[in-house]
Amino acid sequence: MENMTAAAHVRNVDTWDSGGGVELDILELDDGTVLVVADDTLAFYRSMDEFWAEADEGGDDHRTVTILRETGRPFELARAR
Repeated sequence: MENMTAAAHVRNVDTWDSGGGVELDILELDDGTVLVVADDTLAFYRSMDEFWAEADEGGDDHRTVTILRETGRPFELARAR
């Protein structure tokens, strides 16, 4: 990805330090959905509001899909609603 300003589906990219040395890359897509990337997890949200609500409340009740990577394994679907 040489030129992020020419992304076809990404509206905004940001990084957030959620504490304890955990940094998240937050990609807001053109349709308003959000993809959050950590070192071992990908999570999708319906909106930035849903992401921040989960960050405030804790847990993972606001995610639509979570994909986890276990050591030595490819990404696997962890849960879908």
